[in-house]
Amino acid sequence: MIKSVIKYILLFYFLNFRVLMAQNLIPNPGFEEKEIKSYDKTGGYFRAKDWEWIQPRGEYAPWMGMHVDSTMTPSIEKRLNHNKIYNFTPIYPYQGSCYFRSIGCKFKNVIQAKLTKPLSKGVVYYFEMYYRIGAEKVDKYIADPFLINHADFGAFFTNKNFFNIVSMADLYHDKIKIKPLIPVKSNDSTPLIQWTKFTAYFIPQVDYNYILLGNFTALGQHNPKVWQGIAEFYIDNLILTPYENIFLNELQNMNKPLVLQGIYFTNDQSTLTNQSFYTLNILYNYMKCNPNTEIEIDCYMIKKNDNNLLSKQRAGEVAKYLINRGISPQRLHNVGYQDSIANNPNPSLIEQSKINRVEIIIKQKK
Repeated sequence: MIKSVIKYILLFYFLNFRVLMAQNLIPNPGFEEKEIKSYDKTGGYFRAKDWEWIQPRGEYAPWMGMHVDSTMTPSIEKRLNHNKIYNFTPIYPYQGSCYFRSIGCKFKNVIQAKLTKPLSKGVVYYFEMYYRIGAEKVDKYIADPFLINHADFGAFFTNKNFFNIVSMADLYHDKIKIKPLIPVKSNDSTPLIQWTKFTAYFIPQVDYNYILLGNFTALGQHNPKVWQGIAEFYIDNLILTPYENIFLNELQNMNKPLVLQGIYFTNDQSTLTNQSFYTLNILYNYMKCNPNTEIEIDCYMIKKNDNNLLSKQRAGEVAKYLINRGISPQRLHNVGYQDSIANNPNPSLIEQSKINRVEIIIKQKK
């Protein structure tokens, strides 16, 4: 009996993982060898199928660029001494046999791929990748988050094919100024030491066909402090999929708090924005298909002024939306609130977004 249950659970997660990967919108997300397109003798690396490096015209050098590496590449590894990483040892892929590597350079360094399916306006998407980053100044690798973050490493979405347009080089000369829509920031040296998992949620305001990854600012271009700096990054196992695929898997976890992504309210009010309906409709469909479940709704807010009352009202608005769609009020037990007190009296916007949230707990109906 126990073996059968375990077998069923493993099969469930395996099938859900396959569904998730099948709906991954990023082509060749692991840069595996079977997907390699051609061999670049100049750089000595394989280039990845479905990905193009947007090369800065007139500024190319063999040590600049972006390539796919196999099992080992000489680079920075786990040796810290007074914030300096001074030895060179292999970096292995996070998983599989290949990963993408940028070659350190002072210029913007960006790769592009056409999504297997366009992003749709108003849909919440889940983005995930494993990455490592490096930063160099005066020929010494240093664990300095300022240097790393200055390069604006992250993901950008667009409908322009930068690889084909004549003004491609404009991207590198600030005639085209773009910042990552999904920025990857580092507050410590962890990504310099080991592969680091990064996740984010994104709601496009228009449909998008292309994804760009890389450093969107030339390191030190406008800042004398890092004018001699070089930045590079390593990425593996990319996932970009509708949040619904992640959310439905998470809903299987009974009696555990689950943050509802993509829930927004008007400033200092309890009114739900239109962006919130995508996630709430998924929750409604789940409750409709699972009549023996009930949920607890908790709204968390930074403790200040009248947030006590406002958090109650916001939790009530989420319940009201579900009730108006036809969910029985009796299934929305313990609709309430909890205040979360920030350790920092002046939290950043990122910290506020983690504190101000709506959580649910799925329970079996009594």
